[in-house]
Amino acid sequence: MSRELRLELPAILRSKGVRSGATSRRIRRPVVDAFEDAHIKANLEGPVEVPMKYFTASVAAALLLGSSRDSETLKFDTLFWSEMVEQSRYVLGQKAGSPVLSAITPR
Repeated sequence: MSRELRLELPAILRSKGVRSGATSRRIRRPVVDAFEDAHIKANLEGPVEVPMKYFTASVAAALLLGSSRDSETLKFDTLFWSEMVEQSRYVLGQKAGSPVLSAITPR
């Protein structure tokens, strides 16, 4: 079964000329994969639709936690983003049916 994740670029990025083209797909794909994987592993029903609050929480976690792990070998791959999606509490929020505060705390 193919699922499509709907993510729209924030207005600030669109206003600066960033397009949903090949470059943004290359950046976005690991994030999308991580949300899709979390959705499937948690057996959530319906299509994968990520509210912007969880997307931005995962990016914020990546910036905060990624800075403490900064090295030449740091990769923003699907494994990294899976942890950031977990930090955003996307699955918990979807199961609860209401927004849940993210757990962005350095370890």
